[in-house]
Amino acid sequence: MILLDKDIKEKSSLYMSLTNEMKNSLLKDDFLILEELFNKRQGLIDYYIGNDFLAKEFAKAIKESDIVTLEEEVGTLIEDKKSKIKASMEELLISKNANQKYKSQFSVDPIFFNKKI
Repeated sequence: MILLDKDIKEKSSLYMSLTNEMKNSLLKDDFLILEELFNKRQGLIDYYIGNDFLAKEFAKAIKESDIVTLEEEVGTLIEDKKSKIKASMEELLISKNANQKYKSQFSVDPIFFNKKI
């Protein structure tokens, strides 16, 4: 039982450090590493989800280590970054449409050129 407790504490500590790394990478706008961190965390969750007793013990260890507030911060950061990226994509689309309309007004069809000079 002591070995099981030690394993759960180690895994919950690893879970917390992965969550903290996610938060730091979001603050630095380093989105390339996020997928790897999400996959590692999901691997820890999947490890415990198959066994009901272990899942309960893991959830209890997570609640005790105050990971919930850290996860809420990560969730808030993800939503903020998502909305900022979406807004910048919309601005780019508007800019692209404006450029295309502006260029199309001043372009001359090849029909209007006289081939005989």
